[in-house]
Amino acid sequence: MTAPRRSFGLSLGHRRYVAAYQAIEMRFLGRLTSDPVECLQSVADLRHRLVHSAGRADARLLAEYPDSGLIEGAPIELPFGIPFRIHFLFVPFTEILDEAFSGKFGWERPTTAVEQLISPDLRVS
Repeated sequence: MTAPRRSFGLSLGHRRYVAAYQAIEMRFLGRLTSDPVECLQSVADLRHRLVHSAGRADARLLAEYPDSGLIEGAPIELPFGIPFRIHFLFVPFTEILDEAFSGKFGWERPTTAVEQLISPDLRVS
């Protein structure tokens, strides 16, 4: 087992990520995983192809994700709603980082009630 990476004197151990993501089904590019780092790597792999391979699936992507349903050379089409689902992958990640930095530097972590985040004009009564 490798030692956790340290930056700014913070320990961001792998077990913390796994615990934070345990309630989230992480299926991406046809691969189901319980490891959030692996799932986020899948997101990065897809992003790389979208940016650097003209948005087309290449042989390496298909070899790494054989159940993705993609075809070599074909444009990668993202399923409707994928940005919304990916958002949920980053929520625990930002919570872990916020907790680590707040603890290290003594920053306050005030919470805001959901009701305060929604404009009164948008509420349905």
